[in-house]
Amino acid sequence: MSKFIQGLLFGCMLVISFATVHAAIVGDEDNTLFGEANDAPAAVSLPALDATNLVEAAPAAAVTNEVTLAQQIDVVRAMKTDDVVAAARQFRILGDLYVQANRMDEAARSYWQATRINPVNAGYLHYLGFALLALGDHTNGLEVYLELLARYPDARKALFNVAAAYYGLEEYEQAHRQLSQYVATARVEDPKAFYNMGLILMESGRPNEAISWLVRAQKRIPSNPFIPAALVRVYRETGSDELADHTQGLSEDRFGQEAFDRLLATPLLPAFLDR
Repeated sequence: MSKFIQGLLFGCMLVISFATVHAAIVGDEDNTLFGEANDAPAAVSLPALDATNLVEAAPAAAVTNEVTLAQQIDVVRAMKTDDVVAAARQFRILGDLYVQANRMDEAARSYWQATRINPVNAGYLHYLGFALLALGDHTNGLEVYLELLARYPDARKALFNVAAAYYGLEEYEQAHRQLSQYVATARVEDPKAFYNMGLILMESGRPNEAISWLVRAQKRIPSNPFIPAALVRVYRETGSDELADHTQGLSEDRFGQEAFDRLLATPLLPAFLDR
């Protein structure tokens, strides 16, 4: 176990009473870590895949203006330090608000505090890992999710995000192995997994295999521009220039020529799973 994980999980255990640990031992209070990733309607979009907007879905009641954030910070600071379960949850809520405001660095710090206060809650560790991946810290994000998988081998989102982290680290064989396991054990089809699989196969030098996965993803999520951007690239790589031109033309008409051409010129990041 790395020093990063050791410090995270055990650095604050002494401040948590036995009663508190017993109450929180089930972890994952929102039941977000162990459920299927795609129980939501098929029309849901992939996250916008950049470091400032990587959230898949949001609590409907979340308000993200500066006044609300400032008020929430004041609430957290006013919490009694001996009420560790409640205090940790307040930091988790604050992290959610920062995610909604696309302030991922501050979200990561809030989830870090929640995890330090209540390290036995698996959900908090999951949120921290997600925020790290969203910030491009694939090394520490992978550490977090490997620890989660060691503790909870059936954690669906941890398995998915381990694959995404390996992709970010350019360890494509490992990414393919982990995502294949996720796809094989899923109860329902997950277009985000299809998209990620397409990216992994592209980077692994297997563009012909990537096409079918990306086509499946596009059929499920036709409104997301990142999937046709990946398809254009893989079509050109395989010499299917007519298909590439057709896909690019349709996408430029739909998403705007300048925006889509800019997307074609930038690296495509994988999807990550939050909630």
